[in-house]
Amino acid sequence: MATSALQLNKIFCTILGPRQKIALNLRFATTLNLAQTCKAGRQKFREIKPRPHKLRLAAEIRDLFHNNEMVAVLSYFDMKNVEWNELVYEVGKSNINFLFLPNKIVHRALDSTAYVNICPLFISTTVVAYSKDIQIKGLLSALKGQRKVQLLGGKVNDRLFGLDKLTWVSKLPPLEQLHHEISMTLSQPGQNIRQLLTRNQQVLSQNLEMLASPEEK
Repeated sequence: MATSALQLNKIFCTILGPRQKIALNLRFATTLNLAQTCKAGRQKFREIKPRPHKLRLAAEIRDLFHNNEMVAVLSYFDMKNVEWNELVYEVGKSNINFLFLPNKIVHRALDSTAYVNICPLFISTTVVAYSKDIQIKGLLSALKGQRKVQLLGGKVNDRLFGLDKLTWVSKLPPLEQLHHEISMTLSQPGQNIRQLLTRNQQVLSQNLEMLASPEEK
């Protein structure tokens, strides 16, 4: 195909004048270069590797979700530095920390994990609130009356919750209290059995004493 094009170029050059010959040769050379460049581009496939700092950040995001009992996603808008400082101070009373994360990297980091269903919350200006212990009540208390920051959802232990479920979880008693109540409930039957055995033993002793009394007389 290239040979026929060269032959056509020679024919046109014999017909045209000198200036027109130069313009035609330049145009023909440019066309051939573009064709060769496109052909070479199709033959070469360059592998795009993620940047090291993005890989490190993705690993940190996965560790954040695995190592903290509570990870909540919040959206915000038009927050000033003074307002952020006040909010950080309030959530700090409950040992809660804030962390700003790029949404795209969060999606890639959690894509193959159990927390992939939380990714749709990372679509706008978001911030993550996390803590080692479950501190939903403290987070909601700090956000009370705050119109520029809204709780969207999060994960508690290894389960994902929306806003309504998180509000419900915040009303539950602390785990220590639940453990104490369960222990008391489980130990109550044992205490009843011990009391019953003790009372029966006392009755049996009294009956034996009454039976032995006439013989002694």
